[in-house]
Amino acid sequence: MRFSGSFTLGILFVIFGILFILKNIVNINIPVARIIVGVLIIIFGLNVLFGGSISRKDSDLIFQSGNINYQANVDEYNVIFGNGTIDLSNIDIDNSNKKIEINTIFGQTRLILKSDTPINMKSNTVFGTTRTPDLDSNFFGESKYSQEGNDSEQPKLIIETNTIFGQTRVVSE
Repeated sequence: MRFSGSFTLGILFVIFGILFILKNIVNINIPVARIIVGVLIIIFGLNVLFGGSISRKDSDLIFQSGNINYQANVDEYNVIFGNGTIDLSNIDIDNSNKKIEINTIFGQTRLILKSDTPINMKSNTVFGTTRTPDLDSNFFGESKYSQEGNDSEQPKLIIETNTIFGQTRVVSE
C-alpha cells in the first residue's frame, strides 16, 4: 500500500466535502479552513516520518494486522498502528552476531523466538508494555533480557525493541 500525492489529495477532497456538507447543510459551525490546515500538517508529518511516502514493505505492518516471518536481508521490523506477529524462530545465526530491531508504535507485537537461540535483548518502552519470556515487564524505560544457548561462546541474536504507546510480547517456543 502506498500513499501517493493523488491519494492524499483525494483524502483531502473527501474530508473537505464532508466538512462543507456539515457546515452548510446541517448548520454545524466547523472551522473548515483550520481543519484542512491541520490535516495538511499531519500528512506532511507522516511523509517526513516515513521518508516521503507510506509504503508497505514485507517487514512492516502499518495500519494493518498480520504475520511477518524472518527474512535474512531484513534487520528492522515495524508494527505501526497495527497488530502483528513477528516470527524469528527460523533464524540461523552462523559465525557472527545478528542484530535485529523491532519497533512497535501505537500497536501490538508478538515476537516469537526459538528457546535454544542465544539472545541478548534490550527493550526501550515509552508509555507501553514490553513483556519478556521471564515475565519481566516494563512501562517506561529500558530493560534487558538474556537467553543463553548451549554454548556461551556461540554467536548471539541481538534484539532491540522500541515500544511507544503499545505492547510488545516476547515468546520463547
